[in-house]
Amino acid sequence: FAVADTTGAGASAVVGSVLVLRGHTGAYLRRQVELWTSVYQKHKTHDIEAMEKLGSWLSSNIPSSTSAGMTLVHGNLRLGHVHVGEKKMETSRITQWEMAGVGDPLLDFAQFFLMYSIDHTLPVVKGLKGLHMPSLGIPTEDECIKFYLDARGLPQTSLTHWHMYLALAFYRLAAHYQQLFHHALMTCDGNLLDKESILAGRVAEHLAEQGNAITSYTW
Repeated sequence: FAVADTTGAGASAVVGSVLVLRGHTGAYLRRQVELWTSVYQKHKTHDIEAMEKLGSWLSSNIPSSTSAGMTLVHGNLRLGHVHVGEKKMETSRITQWEMAGVGDPLLDFAQFFLMYSIDHTLPVVKGLKGLHMPSLGIPTEDECIKFYLDARGLPQTSLTHWHMYLALAFYRLAAHYQQLFHHALMTCDGNLLDKESILAGRVAEHLAEQGNAITSYTW
């Protein structure tokens, strides 16, 4: 809940008091697709059909605008960048702001929300799927979404394109792990790759396949 509150109300407060934003969400989302397509193409080691298919779907399904507005965004918001207080479950800080900028905050939230779709046994990048979240004090997917919408004062209709946001978040993450795999290949100097580097390549394809599965969802 604390992360949803921080990313929701926090971003809105910054925009309301500091930033005068120009542009619209559709253009930002399209630039994201183009950026991560170029990252994937530059670091492609083999054809990944799922990535090609997902990239094509995203290019054809970016809305011209959304109701989320433009705010300050983290750019790489995921569980590993969120630090929780030791004494109670509250966000003490969010780190790794190198990719921060002005953009669509729903994509930030979707990137964080992927933890619900990624299995907790998946190597390299671990999620929450398969865990009994209530016993761990972790809010359900529906609870997390409701808290975020309430924190930003957004209606449920703001999630009309939610499947697109999740698919794009998977696409970004898959391209990132393909980039890591390519880098490992280029720097191994003929030595055997370590296990984590090999798994990064496999994870990229798996994440792209999950992104494709989401494109058929309705919300």
